Amino acid sequence: MRRRLSSDGPPRILICSLNDENNVRATALFNVRRLTALMLAVPLAAALAQSGTATVSGTVYDSIARHPLGDAVVQLIAATPGGPSYTTTADAAGRYAVAGVQAGHYSIGFYHPTVDSLGIDGPVRAVDVAGGDTRVSLALPSARRMIAAICGVRATATDSTALVVGHLRDASTGEPIAAGSV
Repeated sequence: MRRRLSSDGPPRILICSLNDENNVRATALFNVRRLTALMLAVPLAAALAQSGTATVSGTVYDSIARHPLGDAVVQLIAATPGGPSYTTTADAAGRYAVAGVQAGHYSIGFYHPTVDSLGIDGPVRAVDVAGGDTRVSLALPSARRMIAAICGVRATATDSTALVVGHLRDASTGEPIAAGSV
């Protein structure tokens, strides 16, 4: 039951209830303006809290083989020490999504056995996450960029050959060979 109290001040609402003896007992006296502000602030605070998180999504791509890189492990790590980190695995089509990411500055990268077999580290990118959705495409460097990084820029301008990357091992022991040639 509600009663409006008349007074010279701002409008007020008295929230009443019946106790065991059926007598009216006042449980709270609210200023209408404050109550309205509170009613508006709660949904607004919830919306702002939700806007503090985001979904980071994209595709992981193998630029050398020219196809999506399925089952890549994607990691999103906060730039600030002790900040949150997130890990997910891309599907067979190379798509990934990380929901509930707190707003902030992150480094994002991926791992896949293909990257390891090339003997390189997967590329790492900086990303700023705000509320909503953030799309980040990840990829292995193209063959031309790999050749330039390993052989030097001049090699790609004039050379039309390919790059062979791997480990040289002794055939009988399987041990790595230092300073060997092929």
